[in-house]
Amino acid sequence: MRKTVLIIISGPPATGKTSAGYLISKKFNLPFVCLDEIKEKLFDEVGFKIGDKKWDKKLSDASINIMYYISNNMLKVGASHILEGVLVSSKHIKQLKNQLKKHNPIILQIQMSADKDIIKKRYQERSDSKDRHPGHFDDEFIAELKGTRKIKEKLNFLDIKSKKFSIDTSEININTYTETFKAIKTCLKIKK
Repeated sequence: MRKTVLIIISGPPATGKTSAGYLISKKFNLPFVCLDEIKEKLFDEVGFKIGDKKWDKKLSDASINIMYYISNNMLKVGASHILEGVLVSSKHIKQLKNQLKKHNPIILQIQMSADKDIIKKRYQERSDSKDRHPGHFDDEFIAELKGTRKIKEKLNFLDIKSKKFSIDTSEININTYTETFKAIKTCLKIKK
């Protein structure tokens, strides 16, 4: 029987987490659960309040809980899948660890990163885009980029038994995902 594989993609905003998630999802035919997309659906359903940190935190917590609920249901039935998001809260990390103990999947962590100036440029472009949901606090993250402490905190792998891969997306080329794809193929027991 094939073992369930969970791929966790994390890292700072604007490092290519969502793009990597969709790329891996398409290449390996795996369900992909994107934290920002869940949060944006909540913005649309229950509203958003620009500048209200308490409301934003409440929606962020709800989004993570929904993401973990979906993941837990997939793990229950042995469905390999991908989770993506910025995961730094010790409360949420503990919640994820407890969930993983119950199901014991093979875990691959992919930590995305990029040069700080590139992140800032990408984030500003994303913030200025008409495609960006207005519920996000983009101005706060752009201000955060002036320092480095929080970005470095978000670059840590989760403390869970897993195979770990770092992908620097400062310069994306044909080889950016090569080693990660090989590891995924091995875990999913794909021969070619």
